[in-house]
Amino acid sequence: MAKAGCNMLGFEYKIKNEIQVRLEGGISTRMACPGHLEKDYIQALSETDNLACDGQTLSLHKARMAPLARFVLAEEAPASSGE
Repeated sequence: MAKAGCNMLGFEYKIKNEIQVRLEGGISTRMACPGHLEKDYIQALSETDNLACDGQTLSLHKARMAPLARFVLAEEAPASSGE
């Protein structure tokens, strides 16, 4: 599951040879969201056929072109002390 904009998205995927990926199907909630982030995100996912990961960054690619999307590992927020 992923969230882009204001909707939740879900896709099935298969990874082969550690870098080839195929995304299939896809479900989404259907709230009206401002802007194009969600549409662009879904477009990048649908075009992706391979990925690269260095432990900190995940890049989604089509063929050997520039990344369609790049995600950076976020640091975990500190736990609240409850005070």
